[in-house]
Amino acid sequence: PGPTRIGNSPSPAMQRALEMDPIAPVYFEAIHAKVLWGTGQSAVALEQAEACARRAPMFSDCRFVELLAYAERGELDRARAQLDVLRHAQFTRRRGCSSWGGSPAVVARCLELAATAELAE
Repeated sequence: PGPTRIGNSPSPAMQRALEMDPIAPVYFEAIHAKVLWGTGQSAVALEQAEACARRAPMFSDCRFVELLAYAERGELDRARAQLDVLRHAQFTRRRGCSSWGGSPAVVARCLELAATAELAE
């Protein structure tokens, strides 16, 4: 799935945005990756986050989802490889995990994985 899809069909809002600007901004991929990770679709979220990081290597939102997905898979070396970009952006666990503020269980899992990967509180 690309940045214009949620599940198996295009999101109407994403489709309309692309009609207005046919080159999807990198933050579409970051948001999509966050939604996927937050809904338990870690493998697909990682694909989106990696695509996002390839387009914008210093974009911390992409790197944060990578960190979470790798930590969830037990690939802590790969998770920690994201720390330089995140530290440069002064990215913290609380800042990153606040994206899922409406779901205490997701926030708790996020904080646990971010701590495991040694991201600053």
